[in-house]
Amino acid sequence: MEHAIIVDVEASTAVRQPEVTAAKTMIERTHDRFDLWPERLIADTGYGSAEMLNWLVHQRGIEPHIPVFDNSKRADGTFSREEFTYDHKSDNTHSRKWSWLKAWGVRVAQRRGIRQAIVAVARRLAVVLHRMWVDGSEFRWSKDSAAVPTVA
Repeated sequence: MEHAIIVDVEASTAVRQPEVTAAKTMIERTHDRFDLWPERLIADTGYGSAEMLNWLVHQRGIEPHIPVFDNSKRADGTFSREEFTYDHKSDNTHSRKWSWLKAWGVRVAQRRGIRQAIVAVARRLAVVLHRMWVDGSEFRWSKDSAAVPTVA
C-alpha cells in the first residue's frame, strides 16, 4: 500500500471487542459524514476475528489487509486443518485419518458390498453418537475395545 489516509478516530479500551466495535463505528461514521467507503482496510491481528472479517467482506465489501491468527497447525492433540480435505464436487469434508469406524466400514464393504456397508456404518454411527450424547464422551479414533461401543 503506497498511500493511506486516516479519516476518523474513535477512543476505545485496549480490549479486542471494543476495538472491533470502534472500527465498525468509524467506518460507518466516515461513510455518513464524508460519503467515503473504503475499498481496503489495514489493521493488526486484533481485527482479524471471523466476525470482523465477515462484516468487512460480506456485509460491507471491504478488502481486509489484516493478519489472521493461524491456528491450522495444532499441537494440543486436536485435529489440524491438514487432517482434512474438502471435496468441492460433493461439498463434503473428509478426514485423511483412519478411525476404527472407517476401517470397519471398509471391511464390511469388501465382504458384503458398498450398499450394505453404508447401512451398517450408518447404524453403527447412530449407536456411537447416541452413546456420546448420553454420557458426554468423545469419539475415540483408536481401536481401544473399552472405548468402542459394540453393536448387537
